[in-house]
Parts: sequence; C-alpha cells; structure tokens
Amino acid sequence: MTAAKSSFTELPTIDISDLACDDLVRRQAVADAIGQAAREVGFFYVTGHGIAPELIAGIRAAAKEIFALPMERKMAYYIGQSKSHKGYVPEGEEIYGSGKPDHKEAFDIGFQAADDHPFVVAKTPLIGANEWPDVPEFQSRVLAYYDAVFALGHRLF
Repeated sequence: MTAAKSSFTELPTIDISDLACDDLVRRQAVADAIGQAAREVGFFYVTGHGIAPELIAGIRAAAKEIFALPMERKMAYYIGQSKSHKGYVPEGEEIYGSGKPDHKEAFDIGFQAADDHPFVVAKTPLIGANEWPDVPEFQSRVLAYYDAVFALGHRLF
C-alpha cells in the first residue's frame, strides 16, 4: 500500500449527478474524481446518486424489522443452509484476517436466478434464489433498493 493510501484522514465524497448531463467535460470530471479516489484511498462516498429517499427509508425499515426478530426466527434463514450463500448472517459468523469474529449481523441477498438458469445449473457461486423471510414488505422494500443500487452500479462502472 502506498503512503497516500494509508495516510488519508477522511473518505472522499463525490457528487455524481453530472454523470447524467450532456456535457462531456462535466461527466469526465466525475470520472476523474472517481478514478483518483479509487487509486488514492480505495473507497469513496457518493452523493447525487438519484436513489429516492423513500427507497433508502424502506431498506432501513426492513433492516430494523429483520434484526429485531428473535434469534430463532432469524436463524430459519441462516446463510449456512443456503445453496447460493444468501440469508441471515449472525454476529460472529464471519472472521477476518485478525482471527477475531466480527460484531455485526447481516442479511445477504444478491443476483437472483431461477433454478433452471444456466448459472445456477452450472453451480456458479453466489447465484441462485434469495432467502426471503416471512416479514411483511421485507422482500419488496429490499428488492426496490437493490434494483436502484444495481442500476447505479451500472452507471458508475
């Protein structure tokens, strides 16, 4: 890691709203800022992304609801039982390079494909059905946000 990458004091914030404009110079300026942040820091915040505030509020509400459930109910969607590595991840499940367990819980989803999709048939890692808990509006809220972020990813990369 270079000195620049290890010595930053805050994550850069990049307004990407100009990616949607007709002015090539303005679009290039956003691309340059993303490239610089990626090279020098490795991460960055994005503003001006166009993701509707109600989608963000919806995903936050869905997270609060799922994580407030009793452990027994969350474990019914345990990621370790998933064919496509999706579902509930309990605290301490993931252990990183230091050998210490993490202190977060998660609910992983991803690209969803039917059982007869060629990637699923070929047993492509992480491709397959999502594990949807029986929580009202959880799936619709999560998918609405996921679709918006997926589209944003296509705009950025």
